[in-house]
Amino acid sequence: MVVSGLIALVNATCLDLVVASSNEKFELLTDIARTYQAPSVDRKCVVVKVIQKASGAAESALARDWADERLPRPHVWSPAATTWLLLLTQDRKAAGLEDVVPRVPQSLMQSPLVIAMPKQMADALSLAEGKIGWEQIFALAQEKEGWAKYGKPSWGPFKLGKTNPTISTSGLHALISVNYAALRAAVPEQFLSAVESRVVHYGDSVATFLSSLRLADERGAALNYVSAIAVEEKQVFDYNRGNPRSVICDPTCPFLPPIEKLVAVYPTEGTLVADHPYAVLTWTDDARRQAASDFERYLASTPIQSRFQAEGFRNYRRQASAVLKPPYFDPSGPKTRWDPPDPADLVQMVEHWSAVLRKPAHALFVIDVGSSMAAPIGGANGTKLDLAKRAASAALQDLAPKDTVGLWTLPTNDGSPYRETAPLTTLAADTSVLVRSLELLRTSSDEASFYASVRASVDRVRSSFAPDRINAVVVLTGGGYALGDKKLSDELIDYLQGQPEGERVPVFTVGYGSTSADVLKRIAEMRILTELRDPWAIAFAQAAAFLTYFLFAAPVWQSLLAAAGVLGARVVAGLALPLSTPTIPPPSLLAEAELAVARYVAMGRTDAEIAQRTESSEKVARRRRESVMTKLGFDHDWELREWALAHRLIPEPPARHWYERTLVRGTLAGGGLIGLCWTSYQIAKSLWPQLFS
Repeated sequence: MVVSGLIALVNATCLDLVVASSNEKFELLTDIARTYQAPSVDRKCVVVKVIQKASGAAESALARDWADERLPRPHVWSPAATTWLLLLTQDRKAAGLEDVVPRVPQSLMQSPLVIAMPKQMADALSLAEGKIGWEQIFALAQEKEGWAKYGKPSWGPFKLGKTNPTISTSGLHALISVNYAALRAAVPEQFLSAVESRVVHYGDSVATFLSSLRLADERGAALNYVSAIAVEEKQVFDYNRGNPRSVICDPTCPFLPPIEKLVAVYPTEGTLVADHPYAVLTWTDDARRQAASDFERYLASTPIQSRFQAEGFRNYRRQASAVLKPPYFDPSGPKTRWDPPDPADLVQMVEHWSAVLRKPAHALFVIDVGSSMAAPIGGANGTKLDLAKRAASAALQDLAPKDTVGLWTLPTNDGSPYRETAPLTTLAADTSVLVRSLELLRTSSDEASFYASVRASVDRVRSSFAPDRINAVVVLTGGGYALGDKKLSDELIDYLQGQPEGERVPVFTVGYGSTSADVLKRIAEMRILTELRDPWAIAFAQAAAFLTYFLFAAPVWQSLLAAAGVLGARVVAGLALPLSTPTIPPPSLLAEAELAVARYVAMGRTDAEIAQRTESSEKVARRRRESVMTKLGFDHDWELREWALAHRLIPEPPARHWYERTLVRGTLAGGGLIGLCWTSYQIAKSLWPQLFS
């Protein structure tokens, strides 16, 4: 406590330098700042505080002078690319505000946009075409035979993965690259539409998309999931070492690499580069400007640049290290580097994508309105149905006027599995109104009806499958019935996996019910007992007990008896108690976005930090956290952490040294217990001496 207080006092008198970082390098910069020995400024110490803010979210916040933001206003902004600085300049100009970014900011590290393809696909396309660029992607997108043209009919049609350009740097750079390539086409709009038509879905972040690809790879279905993804070169490096979420790996990643690795294809026409600028904002005072300049020089130093390179980035001079090597990378990088467009043209590109090019939705929402949805949700206002209605309505309101979404509810009063409230042709805005008006039923569904409804909903969407739209089914249920019939569940899964590749309808589930609540408690119990069995801990507990009694001048026989007692208690607790073999809920219970939130909760992140990392709002992050805990049946974050560790969704904590594991814990546990007993004995002896005479 004394040391913590002194540290807090010192930091309070220091000059704080707030650096807003984009997602993909936040953990890396935070770790670097932690060990940075900053020179003093005006005889004051300097503390660098790195905050996380997704590039798109930070641009929006800075465009309104950081108003209504919980995080401190930054003095330095380092988005993923200079492109965001251009957008900020344009947005502030449109709002009548002065520019806050420097004209020529320094680059910290670089990573070019690439077309990431499974190696087999990249080899097949390169062998046939001799080169790969957006022109080849355009031709393949128009090819009705798909991969059959190249002798690979089992790979199905060409499928392109992209992130949303309004929030993701990779998505924004892909949009610009395709627009530049379209200028060489005979009919640019046709070129743009053809490429966009092959998008399977728009991911909220590259990490989410690559995590889904990794799950498909584990099932041996990577080649059927996606043909190409527009991502940064660094993210291909992370994926290939089994780290799709770009966790810091020091010194090595504790993950298994995928079966089908990705190849970073540098488009022949050219590409944009995420240059990670270091922009000292104009509202920064002179003292912090000096501190920012000192930190910038430190980040440009050779040791730090080498660390950036070891994590798959290129240094600010565009040089790669040995980790980016053939056959998956070209160390020399792209042959042609494009500059971003003028700010006004960039804004027009994004608006045109949102209004015209984006693939519209063709989806069906299936919402449980049974009695199980009447239960209140812990930590939220209202019932499970209230929460489901708010979530579905908010999602529908965010869709465009051209999106169509149907609505089914289950159970029903007439005994049928489901009721059609709105057909698939209903505009999303109208469906949102219907969702808000849903009411609870006193009846509840059952397992057989639930599986039947899911299957029927997939059949309905596929019966009107629209190749030019995003086809999907979203199921929101409160449970109230056990999904324990393995035969029924296996039949549904087999059916979903057996869908025709050209008309596959993905199913996204959101659960507001609980599973076995004691599963992770049993895992935690097992870990505690394992600690008790540690022979070093037992030995040092003995020594601590002996020394504690010795310091109190107790007779030797009492000291030895105390040590034997502690040893016996630990041995009995560690060896005599039975161990259970828990059934761990599988990650497949969670949707892609929920899995990302689960990982961050397990790592101890707050709702605000999760919102920044997943490029969403705190409300969405909180809602997804609640959904995760409900689906997995957990009450506490520590349960989720144990679950994530068991599934290797987060890195194992560093192994503790023997002296930390034994001396500290053994001394505190044994010494504290014996000290308490001895104090109690002395008090009792003073109060009731006749009992000890």
